[in-house]
Amino acid sequence: MAHSALTVSDHQYLHAFRQLFPTRLLRRAVAASHPDTRRRKLPLHLLLGVLATWFFKPDAGLPALLRWLLDARHDPLAEPSLYLARARLGWAPLRRRRRRAA
Repeated sequence: MAHSALTVSDHQYLHAFRQLFPTRLLRRAVAASHPDTRRRKLPLHLLLGVLATWFFKPDAGLPALLRWLLDARHDPLAEPSLYLARARLGWAPLRRRRRRAA
């Protein structure tokens, strides 16, 4: 007897992700611990969404997840800048979003 694995298309996953983590809630989670200081190429609320996606797709790197979440119109970011932004974001918004989603 063969085992079947439940598979979800990228389109279905992205739709479910955007319903679970709408932009307004990601912005709210970031704003609670990071006052808006300047406009960046990668807003911290978007990075928070990428990090939440990383939990569900751990084999992918941050640059690949960012390309997946964004459409092709956005300029790609250098990989080191993504990891520096992750350090700048810290854990507080992730914890806040986890508490709200759970």
